[in-house]
Amino acid sequence: MEIPEPRLRFLNFGDSSLNLELTVWANIKENPKRGYIKTQYLWEIEKELTKAGVEIPFPISDIRLVQAPEIFFKH
Repeated sequence: MEIPEPRLRFLNFGDSSLNLELTVWANIKENPKRGYIKTQYLWEIEKELTKAGVEIPFPISDIRLVQAPEIFFKH
């Protein structure tokens, strides 16, 4: 049985991302460890993105205090 080629779909624009879906097929008769196969794919994707200079943006949160409690001003 021939395994189909991987398929990459562009799903949508996120707040700080391009949302993609990667579909791959694996012969689990030769390697029944499905979690291991997924892990290997993810590491390879991360390695190639790093090599290409692609940085993954992570959300940044700001905390703003309208009125700080007195404990912040005690020395």
